[in-house]
Amino acid sequence: MKTVAIVEDEDSIALALRVLMEREGFAPQRYADGAEAVAAMSEAAPDLLLLDVGLPGLGGFAVCEALRRQPAFGQAPILMMSAAAGAHAAERAKAAGADDFLVKPFDARDLVARVRALMARDAGGEARHG
Repeated sequence: MKTVAIVEDEDSIALALRVLMEREGFAPQRYADGAEAVAAMSEAAPDLLLLDVGLPGLGGFAVCEALRRQPAFGQAPILMMSAAAGAHAAERAKAAGADDFLVKPFDARDLVARVRALMARDAGGEARHG
């Protein structure tokens, strides 16, 4: 079963994401803050990471950058999420190493489609970062 790490400080959003990922056949792991996620993923990477931008303490962009520097994390796909809309937020996410960016609130079907596409692309061994 593929693992999806959820890094989200809002309990209600994290719960909704967990339920959605379980329903889609994934094994979700939740981290409430960025530092906890970075520490946990220094040992082993999930198959995909759902990462909120607006985390307390170590924010989402810093988490993304830190994970991209960790050899144990490798090139696992990262989908960043934020309530901040606009091209600037998406560009900043890509610059930090994210593979995709989704504006909250989002449609569950869109999220699932993006998760599946990123996992399929990762399974195919495509390069994602430049």
